Amino acid sequence: MRIIGGKYRGKKLVAPAGMQTRPTADRARESLFNIIDSYFLKNGLLWANMNVLDVFAGTGAIGIEALSRGAQKAFLIENNPLACQAIRANQVAGVVLIEKEVEQVGKALTSCDMVFLDPPYLKGLVEPALRVLTQKGWIGQQALVVAEMEKNEQIHPVGFEIIDERVYGKAKFIFLRRNEV
Repeated sequence: MRIIGGKYRGKKLVAPAGMQTRPTADRARESLFNIIDSYFLKNGLLWANMNVLDVFAGTGAIGIEALSRGAQKAFLIENNPLACQAIRANQVAGVVLIEKEVEQVGKALTSCDMVFLDPPYLKGLVEPALRVLTQKGWIGQQALVVAEMEKNEQIHPVGFEIIDERVYGKAKFIFLRRNEV
């Protein structure tokens, strides 16, 4: 596993042994970032203006990929000790590791413009995480949110609208925006 684009392109990433984490495959991550780049272009957005939140961060690959493409900061929320060890080994400038369960995360240091959620599949964790992160100010009003789930999982998040869905093998990426208030 490695970073696929930007200034850290080719950087090899450490991942914990075993099945405690399920890193997003390089090819799926590349497709994901191509979709996001296209969305940014269409909406006049730039990575350089982004603070990124990577929830259930695993190895930190998604947050580090965003930093590689120019994001300002990547806040990585992860509670698994082996995954946190991997994130520290993969550390690059701009990573802020928060070693807590999502429910235990405090008020946002800053709201984030790009949010990734990649919880364990089939556990129903996306909607509760969205609620907590929104209440604590982590998800900016105009943020693009991407949730990776098992392809047959469904969500109906309150306060968000689904703007796109893409399936890659066993994974499904759901793209969300907050509803206008």
